[in-house]
Amino acid sequence: MRRMWIVAVAAWVTLAAAAVPDDDFWSREGHLYPTLPIAATSSDNHQCRTDSELLVRNLRNKTLWAMTMWDASAKTAVGVLYGTTFQLGNFDECMRVVTPIKARFCVAQVFAKIPERHSHPGRPFDLYSHPGSSVWERISGSRIDPSKVPRDVINWGLCVPASCSSSDVEESINAYLERTSAANETLYGVEVRNEFCTAAEESDEVTAGEIAFWVFAILLIALTVSSTVFDYYRDADAKESKLTQLWMTFSIRRNFVKLVGSSEETENHLDVLHGIKAISIISIVLGHRIGISLSVSASNFQEIEEHLRTGRALFFVHTDLVVDTFFFVSGLLACFFLLKVFAVRIVNPLFAILVRVMRLAPAYFFIIWYQASAASRLGSGPLWKAMAKEENRFCRENWWANVLFLSNYIKPKEMCMTHSWYIPCDFHFFVMATCLVILLGKQKKIGVGLLAVLTVLSSIIPAVVTYVNHIQPMIIFYSDFLSRPRDDESFHVLYVKSHNRATVYLIGMAIGYFLYMYKDSPKRVSKKLTISACFVWLLLMFAPMAYGSLYYDSERAYDATEAAIFASARRISWAVGFSIFVLVHRFGKIPLLSSALSSRPAVFLSNITYGIYLLHFNLISADVFQARTSKPFRIGNVLMDGVGDLLISGFFAIILFFILEVPCKRILREFILQRKIKEMDKPKQLESVNNNNQSNPYNCRVTVEDSVSTSEKL
Repeated sequence: MRRMWIVAVAAWVTLAAAAVPDDDFWSREGHLYPTLPIAATSSDNHQCRTDSELLVRNLRNKTLWAMTMWDASAKTAVGVLYGTTFQLGNFDECMRVVTPIKARFCVAQVFAKIPERHSHPGRPFDLYSHPGSSVWERISGSRIDPSKVPRDVINWGLCVPASCSSSDVEESINAYLERTSAANETLYGVEVRNEFCTAAEESDEVTAGEIAFWVFAILLIALTVSSTVFDYYRDADAKESKLTQLWMTFSIRRNFVKLVGSSEETENHLDVLHGIKAISIISIVLGHRIGISLSVSASNFQEIEEHLRTGRALFFVHTDLVVDTFFFVSGLLACFFLLKVFAVRIVNPLFAILVRVMRLAPAYFFIIWYQASAASRLGSGPLWKAMAKEENRFCRENWWANVLFLSNYIKPKEMCMTHSWYIPCDFHFFVMATCLVILLGKQKKIGVGLLAVLTVLSSIIPAVVTYVNHIQPMIIFYSDFLSRPRDDESFHVLYVKSHNRATVYLIGMAIGYFLYMYKDSPKRVSKKLTISACFVWLLLMFAPMAYGSLYYDSERAYDATEAAIFASARRISWAVGFSIFVLVHRFGKIPLLSSALSSRPAVFLSNITYGIYLLHFNLISADVFQARTSKPFRIGNVLMDGVGDLLISGFFAIILFFILEVPCKRILREFILQRKIKEMDKPKQLESVNNNNQSNPYNCRVTVEDSVSTSEKL
């Protein structure tokens, strides 16, 4: 009996022991990714090997400085299955380590080679895997399905001796993984790039370009402040010299009206465009905040994948259409105001183009200069050196393409400031618009016919480009695009090229021409027709969004013909929708909406839209690229961040507006083009022209700057 009890107890102990995983499971086998060493004791680099051996000895002794380096390093990957691919440790702790050796923080890319029997899962495009399936099938499926963030590559933060180069760290870790993973089914590899390593005492040399930028910026601020103070206390009756007049172009007191100018000064049927621009820039800022935030630091990409599949991200995945709103507005205004000024006098088109350059260039070139010289110094973090300094390098090497307004054609994969592609497009379109308006004024039928032909051709071109290159008809906001947008073929082949984006601008020109021809028409449409037109407007705007969601079904077969048609149709639909809205506002009545869109806050925000557009992307990137750890993506948090982005970029846009934008335009108008303006403003000449040209009923003073700076004067 006693023997039976002994046998029973022994059996129970054996079963209990079998039910508990052994130590190897908890320390190694239970991890999707193994813990990585922070010492390169086998390195060929003598100093690196010596420092690594010292680090290991002190780790075994639990010495504080060594344990601080180990504590600052990521130990094991968490949340990988949920889409957390950045395991960044503690960058700041590593940078503050007080040691006998210097430390540096490296972000290594760890690759998992999936076991062959799990590398071809049965349903890789399913959003959810069966709970009973292998975890490796889940991970391999994330590599096959482009809508998912790959889980077989993660970014791992390590605090290592500064004497060890990136190749020393990489070779040492790979040798360690080769030894420890030899008996395992899953193999691992590591890549450590130098740009992802940051030393505690690392700093860049101050360049002449950086010094020159800050000197120039301080000079502009000094001119603005001093001129404003002088203007406030000066004798109003005192005669000003030419030099004083030049100085006063920087006076905030004189320029303030241009910031908060009332929409009552604009054409009644165009003032609603203030609100359209304001809403559009808010949408663009929020869209870029979402996209840039998702590019590096989201810890819950599983939820993002769900949103993309279920349509809950409908607005975000089509924010690229919002940019077309600016093309539409710009085309409408360019045509309308150029027709207005050319009706008074045929101005040399080079003057019109020069004024447009002076509208776009000063702030644009100033921000490029900042990005190329000073931006990379104003931040830090485990990802900062790789991401922010890459942007800095692109601007240092390719600034000249931006200055020539050709950055969307010359090296688009290395474009200075990704979002700046819009500016060369806008400039190219304005040159085209100037030539077309001259033709419309001289040969109306030929001009209208050419405008129609160009509109049709411009709608065919993106379809052909999409079909020939076998690419997606729109930007697909998957993780690959979010992390490397310039490398996306749809972006650099289709999205940023002027010849692919002209359709909306030309449709805007057509509406501008129509509004100009019927500017004094008393005709009004009925309330019923107005309501019906508004319904059609909303339908045409949301139709491309709804249909475009089909392209987020990664299992859906690609059809080149369908993609080609949609590449053109989506932008035409958006532009026609806005055309209907503008025409309804002009010939119908939408009281509440029209009042809101032409209100003083809308006018104010509209006046700084260009500055916000230039600044916001860099400010958001600077914030996100300094991320120390992953954080969950929540729409409420993103909206709060977006409001902050809008306020901060708006604040700096106002500064840019006063120190650079308005002074440059005033200098152009009051000094460079003064003689030309005086000729156009002679009352006798205007009276003579108006008497002989009944097509221009405006009994007003028209200046070159007022007429062709169309993105400011509405």
